[in-house]
Amino acid sequence: GTLFKRSTINIIGSIAYNIKDFLEYSLFAALITFDVKNAFNTILINYLILRLKE
Repeated sequence: GTLFKRSTINIIGSIAYNIKDFLEYSLFAALITFDVKNAFNTILINYLILRLKE
């Protein structure tokens, strides 16, 4: 993952949770990512899509 002792899945879950909170209060949310040192190469795409839909 991108943070010490945090996996990429943990980071994606945290991001999805924060975006969900913003949208519940009709606030604007945007996300810009950079794939530094292949941090997202190990994520399961179906899991990512499922988490983002939640």
